[in-house]
Amino acid sequence: MNATATNSAPAKLLDIKPPMDLPDPWAWVPWGVALAVGLALVTGVLVWVYRRTESHAQTEPAHVRATRKLAEVRQPTGAPESLCVLIADILRVFLEEKFDLHAPGRTTDEVLTELRNDSPLSADECAMMEDFLRQCDGVKFAKQQLADADLESLIDTADKLIGIAAFKPAVPPPPPVL
Repeated sequence: MNATATNSAPAKLLDIKPPMDLPDPWAWVPWGVALAVGLALVTGVLVWVYRRTESHAQTEPAHVRATRKLAEVRQPTGAPESLCVLIADILRVFLEEKFDLHAPGRTTDEVLTELRNDSPLSADECAMMEDFLRQCDGVKFAKQQLADADLESLIDTADKLIGIAAFKPAVPPPPPVL
């Protein structure tokens, strides 16, 4: 092979290529900033709407709601046993709202243990609450019969317990999650 043949220059020189446009590496930044601002605005609006609706959801105090529900139960509209269960549920929901006891989903023993440990009720008030809940459990589970006078006495006791617990200091609400 000839050494001069491999190193020889082409017969015609090629022309210079025009400048090539390269994409700007920072072109995405305005789009990213706009997206972040948009997401922040949407999140801010959603949080504002959530807090606004949550704060107005329960403007009525727990004891007022419970007393109103007890007044509705005073009109005999069903079997005394079912009304007794309803009265106990009203009191349990009140305890949950007032003292954050999670009472509706627990047994009477669990509610009473938590009530004694984590509520501002005195020992006598806890004993009164225990008597009430045990009497309601007797009707609900042991199928004890109730006379109309006994039912009225249960409603009065529940009303009295709500009145006692209404102005006890409630458990402070948890701090808002941001």
